[in-house]
Parts: sequence; structure tokens; C-alpha cells
Amino acid sequence: MSKIAILLVFTVLVAGCTQNGPAAPEGNQPADQASQPATGGASLSSILAARAKYKADYTVTASGQTSQLTMVFDAPRVAMFATTADGEARTYFEGSSATACSRAEGAWQCLKASIQVPAAVQTEEDIKQGKLTPTYAGTCTRAGLSGSKYQYQSDRGTATVCYTSDGILLESETSNPASTMVASSVSKDVTAADFTPPAEPQELPSAPAMPSVPELS
Repeated sequence: MSKIAILLVFTVLVAGCTQNGPAAPEGNQPADQASQPATGGASLSSILAARAKYKADYTVTASGQTSQLTMVFDAPRVAMFATTADGEARTYFEGSSATACSRAEGAWQCLKASIQVPAAVQTEEDIKQGKLTPTYAGTCTRAGLSGSKYQYQSDRGTATVCYTSDGILLESETSNPASTMVASSVSKDVTAADFTPPAEPQELPSAPAMPSVPELS
């Protein structure tokens, strides 16, 4: 599997993640209000806790290249399909299990391993538990849907994400590494086939924690 394909797969996973602990709320704002929109809408923690299942197509720009990514979400399952100049890659996550598939010369190959929880998955848990408090940063409209934007700040830089009220990711932007992901279409038509690998996966020994994007460059 090419490095750019892996990079695309992990762009959404690392959006806004903090590697060295949660960032503090800006100013003296109480932790339970820091992620609350000024308009009185839902906090990001409540949005993530009530996330609906969905399928969305994104345009991803990273490392100077633009490619297409499809993400399918139905907790606790996440599937990501990336199309690049190098070919296709699909990755399936469920709990501590990950299956990565790539296609070369028309044939799919899949590898499956147990993994440590990715940093961004832990970040979402920290948000829902109130350990991390992103700040409200306005609104966005993508794929005909409106959402609220939230910003994270860490020693790795700044990341901004935008979610609908039922937890559909509409866009994300990170400063380190520089990347953007923008939704072009959204559907709630999610089936079991979306989480079925295209080939029987080969079982591998347990894998270490997922590398961060800079390590894949």
C-alpha cells in the first residue's frame, strides 16, 4: 500500500489529535462551557456522543496532493476508502482490530491485525468525557448541510473540525501536517457491505500503535 494512500486514510483519524495530553481551554472559560457554541447549540462532546451512522465522500488535500476519500461510520465500526494516483486502499476499524486492503493489478490483498487505540480515537473519548475541551469557531456549510466548527490547539499546531448536529464530519483542517478534508456528498444509507473487506484478510501478529502522519512522509 502506498504511503499517500495510508496518509489519506489517517488524515481523518489524526485531525485535531493531541499526542501529549489534552489542550487547556482558552482563557478562564469553564471546561464544561469551552466547547459550547455562542449560539447556544450543542457542545462537541454531546454531538460525538449522539453521532448518527453515515457515509460521506471527501476531497482531501495533503502533502501537496489532492485525492478522494469515502468514510463510512456506524459505531464502533469505521471504514475508509481512498483513491489516489497510485490506486485504491480500504481500511476497516472496529475496536482494537484494523484491516487494511490495497489493490494492485486488479487483485485485492487484505491484512488484519490487533492495534492499539489510535490517538484521535482516544481524543474523541477525551472530548466526550470532558477531558479535552475544543473551542467553538463558527459555522460551515458543506454538501448541503450546516455544521458547527470547533478548534483544537496542541504543541503540534492547530486543527479545526466541523460537524453537523448529529455528528457528521463536514470538514477538517490541520496545520501540522498541513491538510484539509471537505465533504462533497453525504448519505445515511449504510449497510453491512460497507464494512466487508474485498478479500479474505491475512491475520498478522498484533501491531504497534498507529504511526502519526509525519512518520509516513
